[in-house]
Amino acid sequence: MNGSNTQDAGDVEITRRHLFKTVPVIGVAATVPTAGAVTPAKRTVNVRDFGAKGDGITDDTAAFKTALAAAQIVDVPLGTYCIEAALKLSDGHLVRGAGRSGWDPYTGTGPPRSASRTEIVIDARVGFDARDTNNAAVSGLAIRARKTTQSRWGAPPGVQVGSIGIDIAGSLQFDARDMSFHGLDVAVSSVADHGTTTQMPHIGNWVAHDCATVFRFVSTNEKFNAVRDARIEGCLAALHCNRIVEARNCDGLRIENARFFQCTLNSILIEDTPFVAIIGVTLFETGEETVILRACRYVTMSGIMLARAGFYRGGPLVQHAAMLWDNCIDMSFEGVIEQPVGRAITILDCTNISVNATIGTPYWSTGNLASADGAIRIERSNSISLTASFSGSSYWIAVWADAASAPNVSGRIVTEGSAGVVRCVHLQSAPWGQVVRKSSASRVAPTTSVLLEELRVLVPPGKSLVSRCVEWTVSAIVPEVTGSYWQAMEKAEPGGGAISIERKVLYRNANTVAHYASIPISIHNPSGQPVTLPAGLEVRLSLAFE
Repeated sequence: MNGSNTQDAGDVEITRRHLFKTVPVIGVAATVPTAGAVTPAKRTVNVRDFGAKGDGITDDTAAFKTALAAAQIVDVPLGTYCIEAALKLSDGHLVRGAGRSGWDPYTGTGPPRSASRTEIVIDARVGFDARDTNNAAVSGLAIRARKTTQSRWGAPPGVQVGSIGIDIAGSLQFDARDMSFHGLDVAVSSVADHGTTTQMPHIGNWVAHDCATVFRFVSTNEKFNAVRDARIEGCLAALHCNRIVEARNCDGLRIENARFFQCTLNSILIEDTPFVAIIGVTLFETGEETVILRACRYVTMSGIMLARAGFYRGGPLVQHAAMLWDNCIDMSFEGVIEQPVGRAITILDCTNISVNATIGTPYWSTGNLASADGAIRIERSNSISLTASFSGSSYWIAVWADAASAPNVSGRIVTEGSAGVVRCVHLQSAPWGQVVRKSSASRVAPTTSVLLEELRVLVPPGKSLVSRCVEWTVSAIVPEVTGSYWQAMEKAEPGGGAISIERKVLYRNANTVAHYASIPISIHNPSGQPVTLPAGLEVRLSLAFE
């Protein structure tokens, strides 16, 4: 190695060992030379040798460009380097710093409090231009927009509009590790605007704050994907951003081992993308839905924690779901959803969805406690499997499904007796889910009632058994319990029937011990004409303890 004339033999040997052990890890091709091989001159250079100051004042753009033209690997020592124009990377280039920023994200407004090892301060549209490169890489750097400020809690991020940290459009196997991103409009961008798919990018061991979007992978050309087989992993924390991941028309996206906090919009928005894996990710406080998936297929989400969806906003709280899945196919979720300001999950126009969830209390009293649309809401969907538990007295309605979806929902939910379901009574074990069925046809005289069945329910001491939802399959009658009628509120099925979500107290146990209650369920004919009840008439009750 003779990249520097001042190195003695010991220095050369140290440099050789450093290069051939470190470079393969970060994705730059290198081979150990055989005895007698001639090592190319200027394989590695130091940007300081080309005049870079790293003092946070001097424009070091020219020094970086000259160093990149001179060598494949550019070392960037400790310092703050001001860059006024994009630094173009070529195939195999590696820009290697001494380490990212360590920063305190909770100090309010003003410049970020950070201890930077190697910081690149950009006042250009793009910091590093890695477009159409093969095996280019950066490591050990902080990239910060010059005009950024640190935002306070609940406020929009202090972004320098138009700034992009790294543009990787059209690249092959771009690699970034040990990175931090501060105040950028987009930290890492791949927009397929010139007909090339970005393939196999990897970003690992990173942090971010006050960015509008950390990763933006977008293509409007159906012939080309924004990225294919991308991997984002190892995030200690990303917070005070508008959004962490925005992906449209990608093919293969893996997000794992990360913590995404405090986004004014969503933590993750993915659309028109197959083969998505989100694994071991914590998502905490967003202004809107935390995760949105639209027109995605073959999706797995496991080891997920979502908390306080819809809470991160400066003004009044607005009902939002923790997750919105729209027009997705072949998807599974396993995780915990805690304290959403609204629903836990909205499922629209989806097929073959599996949910295994623990759903906690809505955020204080602002969640679904008084809402009738369900912690999980399902519309126009097929093949939905739910296994879910609901804590405490958190939700009034645990699962709501429309008439088209209800026959296609299976599984089991467990509550502490506080939640019911709409239309999917079979999800609840007795006594919470009750189906009363008439086996033979009969007639009911005008303005009279006929006993259908008497339920026997063990009611705990001091508790009341109440209705959450009651559905019946013949609209000409109304269900009755001890002289009180449920009034139809909407049609239950396209072919007839009706549904009510009126709360009625069926039995109140004022005793100090549990007591079996006998609850007669009748059907009443409110009309002036006889009504014929067909065989197979059903009354479905979703019940709860209060």
